[in-house]
Amino acid sequence: MALPKIETETETENENEKGDKVETKQEMKASNPGEKSGVAAMDYLKQLGFNLDDLHLDFTSFPIITLNDGIFSTPEHPKFGDAFAFMLMQKRKTYLFTGEKGRDDPTKLCYSDDGIKANTPVDDMETVAEIIEKWKKEGYKVTKNPYYLLMGKFVAGLAELEDQIVQLQIPRTSMGKFDGYLVTVAMSHRSPYSVVTSVTIGPEVGSGIKTFNPWIFRTN
Repeated sequence: MALPKIETETETENENEKGDKVETKQEMKASNPGEKSGVAAMDYLKQLGFNLDDLHLDFTSFPIITLNDGIFSTPEHPKFGDAFAFMLMQKRKTYLFTGEKGRDDPTKLCYSDDGIKANTPVDDMETVAEIIEKWKKEGYKVTKNPYYLLMGKFVAGLAELEDQIVQLQIPRTSMGKFDGYLVTVAMSHRSPYSVVTSVTIGPEVGSGIKTFNPWIFRTN
């Protein structure tokens, strides 16, 4: 799982037309208010003396919110509620490759932002093709599912998460719901990055083993 890509200011040496080395600066860049707050945080850490190159940010850095069995959860706070609010910082599409075999066999998972390279190596393999080939040789059935990864600032719904950066994993079945919400907000000439988004759980859709609850997004 990838995190927001925040470009920090760095000094580099380049040669001018005469061949002399000159220092140039790469300024911090952000495309929306949410990312700007992330840039500000990184800049403040730099002012405090932290080496940004030494920061190890990965999918474990921020709480992950999922919707399972009709209720929202994080690994640290399972089944914490049926509603919460957050402010969007970034939206990105990524892929989840799942390997399933028998009821008693563990489910295998591989995340990839581009469908080519695994976000985290699996059994020392870095490419999705290698990983899938190994799974199939072991008798696993492999499926590929796209989903949205939304980075945002948690606003309300669980006291322990307030003001923290969180990751929302939006499955394929709710991706259209979120995109429709973006269009609705934009129709009123508001930025989705500047409003508080309320998230609730929709009624069950489908039947049997394919039943699911969609994510519902609203703002005032």
